[in-house]
Amino acid sequence: MLRVFAIVSLVTVGPSPAMASPQQRPSAECPVTQPNHHSRPDRSDGMPAGMVETWFGNSVLGTALWADGKVVFKPGGPGTVLSDGALRMKFFWLKTRGTRLVVTGNRIDDASVLLRTDISHTFDSQGFQPSYLIFATPGCWRVTARAGDETLSFVTLVVKIGNGPVSVRAPGL
Repeated sequence: MLRVFAIVSLVTVGPSPAMASPQQRPSAECPVTQPNHHSRPDRSDGMPAGMVETWFGNSVLGTALWADGKVVFKPGGPGTVLSDGALRMKFFWLKTRGTRLVVTGNRIDDASVLLRTDISHTFDSQGFQPSYLIFATPGCWRVTARAGDETLSFVTLVVKIGNGPVSVRAPGL
């Protein structure tokens, strides 16, 4: 009986979807990109260790996608919530050596909500690129990376559970 009461309590106390702002509520349908397991750019030794199952790329550029196409921000989990409420997650990229990485993106259901990035160019010549992707809100996002003349795009669902992980004031690699 206590369990039934708790479920009813959550349903009646929690905000209804009609009351949530569309920018705060993830899309019900998000055509997330599945890993394609393409070989690493400019490498002959296969995919990065630990990334085989989630690797997504082409002959010039690649990254590891998050499990089930969802970037999840939850208490105690990876990523951070910035002081403006944006959600910041680290993404590692492998690209052809010497090409410059540019990453852009937007919410699929609202093209005016843009992705911000913080990209370290320290390793440009080596082909390894750490970055932070900064999502303004939860929702369905299209991310497009460009290295040289080649682009790589994927769709991911950004989910925030509760207050998300620990908050920080400013981004930085």
